[in-house]
Amino acid sequence: MALPSIAQLFPAGALAPAAAKTYMQAWLQSMLDNFGDMSSKAAAQKAFGVGVVDAVRSVQTGYNVLTAKIPLDNSIPQIGEGSPFHTVTITPKSATNRLRARFTCQVASNVAGADTAIGALFVNGAADAVADVAFTLATDGAIGELVLEHEWVAGATTAQTIRINIGCGTGSIILGGNRFGALLGDKSRSNLIVEEITA
Repeated sequence: MALPSIAQLFPAGALAPAAAKTYMQAWLQSMLDNFGDMSSKAAAQKAFGVGVVDAVRSVQTGYNVLTAKIPLDNSIPQIGEGSPFHTVTITPKSATNRLRARFTCQVASNVAGADTAIGALFVNGAADAVADVAFTLATDGAIGELVLEHEWVAGATTAQTIRINIGCGTGSIILGGNRFGALLGDKSRSNLIVEEITA
């Protein structure tokens, strides 16, 4: 079914066309971020010129024990710290578009006590992380989740490599279970999704 035009949505005199389009773009972007199947999203994005232009994804499953450390202090995480866990490459269509990285991961402590899981986001091999997240697992066998979102201007139309390192403060970190073994039938997923969105 064809989407209604701006003129149909806003009868004459209700809003100037430019103002109406601006309003609808803001409303539509909110809807696209939260609702709708991919076919309706694509049609709406084409009609209004907003939304996701491209997307890449890395998914990791299984029971993983990570021992590499990322210091839990006031220093910026470095690319050589932690374990590289996700890497994706995206080539922006426009230098003025934005890139949005979203990372989620279920984590558990692998020590008989508290530990902290840390995730760090790196772009194009730079030494410093551009964003990071930490979650303290307070008790033995405790499970938590790392959630990170970061957005930036693409700046170029050449390929960009986005990487997630995961580390721990002291002991080791488990993904896909806890220190007593795998959990939930290997259905736990760690995801890194990078989208190019219109400026």
